[in-house]
Amino acid sequence: MADSVVCRDKRGRFSKILQETSEPEGIENIEIDHNYGVGHLCIAGATGCAVCCPGIEKLLGSTKINTSTSWHSGRRLVEWGTLLDHLKFCSRCYNGPLILSHQTIKGEMKCGLGGYLYIQCTSCMELNRIPYGSTHKENPSSKGMPSFCVNTKLGAAMIDALGGPQRVNNVLSTLNLPPISHKNLKVMERRAGEMIEGFANLSMDQRCREAFEAEKSNAAEDENGIENMLDTDTDSHTDMTDTNTDSHTDMTDTNSNNRY
Repeated sequence: MADSVVCRDKRGRFSKILQETSEPEGIENIEIDHNYGVGHLCIAGATGCAVCCPGIEKLLGSTKINTSTSWHSGRRLVEWGTLLDHLKFCSRCYNGPLILSHQTIKGEMKCGLGGYLYIQCTSCMELNRIPYGSTHKENPSSKGMPSFCVNTKLGAAMIDALGGPQRVNNVLSTLNLPPISHKNLKVMERRAGEMIEGFANLSMDQRCREAFEAEKSNAAEDENGIENMLDTDTDSHTDMTDTNTDSHTDMTDTNSNNRY
């Protein structure tokens, strides 16, 4: 504590030297009936801090996740069925549905034409990663994040109609969609090309088997037709032989009767 203002010692006598006063030996415990200091006032802004938004440090420290207010600029390709299915309940407390608003959306991770929204649960404050497009995996047991179906279809469109990455970004900029790096577009094109090539090989094998089976059936029908023709010729030849034999026998009997 600070020095005493009154120049007195512990016994109450006046003294010329200022002395520090010590704390009283007995202090009564004060109980606060109403604690008005309970609560948290966040001054971190829209994203929140570690107290009111657990896990926000990972979003702020990631280079792939956009946590600024510019994430809601531009357009997005959203599949409503997929988005609403993942908004049914929280992944931690299972309360739902999750609220989709400017306050609950804490960030976005854009993946080509698809992406994920990081939405905070209003019950347990947990951050949920919600995709706004359908995804697929070539090998379900493999590790890593799945690919968005719209990106694979964009790669197929590059092969079929759009052309190179520059033309794709020109189309996206015209539609006010976020651009995609040339490297990622090449990856999408390569993945779509492998799938198209695999489907073409599968279709060709199936058509070859169907053509082989059809050829086998045609050959069997031709063999059956030839056998039927041979049987018919044999039967007709036998009938003609029998007719000639009968006529010859009748002529022989007639000649014998004429002699007698």
